[in-house]
Amino acid sequence: MRSVLVLFTAALASGCATVSMIPSQTTVSTSVVSEEQSALRAASSAFCDSAEHEGWVEAPRDLGQIANVLLNGASPDGAPASGDYAAMIGAAENPASDVYARIQADATAARVSLASVTDLAERFLDGEDVSSAARADVVSYERALVNAQKARRAFIKAAEIAEGETPDATASALAGFEAEIDRARRAADLLADRYAARPRAGA
Repeated sequence: MRSVLVLFTAALASGCATVSMIPSQTTVSTSVVSEEQSALRAASSAFCDSAEHEGWVEAPRDLGQIANVLLNGASPDGAPASGDYAAMIGAAENPASDVYARIQADATAARVSLASVTDLAERFLDGEDVSSAARADVVSYERALVNAQKARRAFIKAAEIAEGETPDATASALAGFEAEIDRARRAADLLADRYAARPRAGA
């Protein structure tokens, strides 16, 4: 339980709270953070900030959902998407063509933004010193991934609310974002594995 509370406290310290998949028993090294790591952390945080600013996801306000994930084993993927995006773009009352155009533009922007973060993650994974991943870098990237998943659910929900069949261009934008999320998920898994496999301090 103590390890759960440690991870819970660390998650709350960030602006885009989520759950780290990093084993809590792994000891954090005090090695100097590399330029790539700093860039990955900054880009991940920027993605979270942008997703909130654009209204793709809600800024974290309720800690109950995080506690449910940590204490009851609920999956972050099962958490409800932001309920405000569809209302923000007027999915129920605006012309469907306008709604779909907005979803297409936002899904495309989210894909491009997430891709730039994942490019940094993959660059770090391809580097020589892959064992030097800092916990903050891995957690920040996982946070960006979870926010991307929330944004995707919000986009899909808005598309379902709008009247009519989703245009091919909008469906393609959503599919492209989903593919980018899959790439990010693979990179996040690799980063977590590399972090867990790093030598422990004093070993």
